[in-house]
Amino acid sequence: MVMVSGTLWRRRVLNRLPLRQKPLNKPEDDMAIKSPQDLLTQEIKEIHSAERQLSRAIPKLAKAVKSEKLREMLQRRREQGAILIEALDEALEELQVSKGRVKNVAIEGLIEDANQHV
Repeated sequence: MVMVSGTLWRRRVLNRLPLRQKPLNKPEDDMAIKSPQDLLTQEIKEIHSAERQLSRAIPKLAKAVKSEKLREMLQRRREQGAILIEALDEALEELQVSKGRVKNVAIEGLIEDANQHV
């Protein structure tokens, strides 16, 4: 799986939004990025948000699938996500930064698309 930074994903998502629809969080709403540490913090928060959203969405998807193998894969992904969330929590604690309320709009859109097919 290729990791793409939250900022790049945000740009891709924002470019696809209709002109009248306002995005959930515009770059100017985010904390000002003035240093590499600010950028790192913002990216960690977005990844944390994406993993939390996925951890809530995966059980619903797992119930909807017919394939036992796919259900097991989703469960394994959820477990991996829980480990990643713990590591991200530790990283934010080490950086002495709160988790904040950053919402990863890219993963939110992907989850909405998946829910439409369930």
